[in-house]
Amino acid sequence: MIPGVSTLAVVLMLVLGIGQAQQLSEQQKQLGQQTATQHSVYFEPDDVVSTSTDGYSQTIAVIDEKQYLLDIADTPDLRTQGLSGRETLEDNRGMLFVFQRAGVVGIWMKDMHVPLDILWLDEHKQVVHIEHHVSPDTYPKTFQPLVAARYVIELPAGSIEQ
Repeated sequence: MIPGVSTLAVVLMLVLGIGQAQQLSEQQKQLGQQTATQHSVYFEPDDVVSTSTDGYSQTIAVIDEKQYLLDIADTPDLRTQGLSGRETLEDNRGMLFVFQRAGVVGIWMKDMHVPLDILWLDEHKQVVHIEHHVSPDTYPKTFQPLVAARYVIELPAGSIEQ
């Protein structure tokens, strides 16, 4: 046996093993992102098409080829109120939360009466996280992505395919 070969072999195995573990970890992250980004989303938060009866500006979003009329929550007060207190939410309706800059944004179900699908999107409007069928009885639990988001869209539960 040549001196140092077994040590070299062990070192190579350790280095390769660490690299494979890092690669696996990265693949797991990408799989989570892939699940979220499989959905196509298009909207322009500055393109106001109407105003709701309760004073929200509204815009149109197309998500997975389905059109939604979204109330825009773009101030701290509107974002705090969100969909709280609404007894129903039509299939083609929802809310778009707009934040000044991306961050880890938490959403809760305070005073909610309907379950929701919740999408978090980055500054490029790419979906970075989804929560499906979030029930009103989950309050006070907060739902949030592991990465920064600039936009959040709430839709009736079942709107987004898993």
